[in-house]
Parts: sequence; C-alpha cells; structure tokens
Amino acid sequence: MVHLELPGYNVLVPNWIYWKEYKEKHELGEEASEVLSITRFRVPTQEETIEDIVKNSEEVLRDEVDQLKLMLPEDIIEKIAQRDPNILVKLAKFYRENLQQGATYLWTNNGVLPRRYINEMQQAIENKSHPIAETVTTTERTLVRIMAGYWSFVLRLEDETLPPKEKVIALLHEGAVNSPALGVKGEYARLWKVIGQVDLLYDCITPYLGSLRDSSKTHEWFRHNEIFTGLRRDIGSWN
Repeated sequence: MVHLELPGYNVLVPNWIYWKEYKEKHELGEEASEVLSITRFRVPTQEETIEDIVKNSEEVLRDEVDQLKLMLPEDIIEKIAQRDPNILVKLAKFYRENLQQGATYLWTNNGVLPRRYINEMQQAIENKSHPIAETVTTTERTLVRIMAGYWSFVLRLEDETLPPKEKVIALLHEGAVNSPALGVKGEYARLWKVIGQVDLLYDCITPYLGSLRDSSKTHEWFRHNEIFTGLRRDIGSWN
C-alpha cells in the first residue's frame, strides 16, 4: 500500500492520522501537538440508514449487540425491529443530512492534544496494544471528543477524485460552509486556516484517495445518535 506523506507533519497511522508540534501558547498548559486525521466516507441514503437501524434493533433483541439498549427503551427497540409504521415514520422524521445522500466525501478532523498523548499512542501502536490502528469509529469519536480547538472539513468527491480547487476556494469565500459540496464545523477561527488545509490536500492527496481509511461507520454512528436523540425528546408521542 502506498503511504501519504504531508509536508511538516509526522505520521502516527499511515494514510490516516498525522501530527506536528504545536508552537503557539495553548491553554492545555503543557507541550502540545496539532493532530490531523484524514478519512473518506460514503453518506448512506435515508432508506439505508433506517434499514440499518432496523437490523441493529433485531440484533439487540437476539442479544448479539447491546449498543441500542443504552440509547432507547426496549419496547421502542422492539417496535423498530417489528417495523412498526409509526416508528419508521419517526425515524425518517429525525433523519438530518446536509450532505448529498449516496455521495463520497473526504473528511478531516483537526485539533490539539497534549504531546504525552501522542507519545502514549506511538508506544502502544509499536507494541500492538492499542486499537487505534484497527478501529476507525472508536478512534475518530475519541479524537473529536478530546481534541482542543477542534474543527472539521468535509469535501464531496466528484467521480472519486477532488473537485476543481478553484471551485472549492470560491465556495469558501462565498461562505458556503454548510452545503452538499463541502462543510466546515468547529473552532476553525479564520478562513485562511481552511484554505491552508485545502492547499495542503490538493498538493499531496490525489494519488492516495483510494488508500485512505474508510470512516463510513463513524459517520453512520453520528447520524444514528442524532436520530436517537430526536426520538428520546419525542418519547411522549411514541405510544
């Protein structure tokens, strides 16, 4: 497998997680590192998302998995597994997706971590005692939760390749940071930071797009969680 190298960054996990020294003063109060993770994912359709939730509910009732038990009451899980029409309507009601259904996106997560955390991960990976090299969903969720100054960037691929750079820069200058073509969230502060990342990616990443980690399951987890949150808020009308 070919390995992506990013100028100025060290490799933590090839074709996935990179880091460099954080040179500015940071509120962490200790030596810190900037972290950049790069993955790709496919956005499931609404129908695919609901079908996946139904299958997960069936697995819960067979005691194959217990994730949903922490999120939804068992009687609701049973109704989902039985494809109760009223519940399926509510699943569709709380499905939210700004990105294009069925499309593939490039996704970067950015933030700052204590340098000791990087050291611990490096040592664990070398000793093959850390799941980071295997579990994309768990790792991405952890990074999003613990990184300071977190921000993310998603960019829709066109025919499995990057869209014209000029088009992306124009959309950013127009403020289209929550559109089907691209999205920017979090503490990115100034536009130049996002444009700088676009420059970095376009200079390096095209030959490696097919080698990036697939984070579709992570995106799916976030989407399911949003749906379950909506259901819990609406629990009074389920009966």
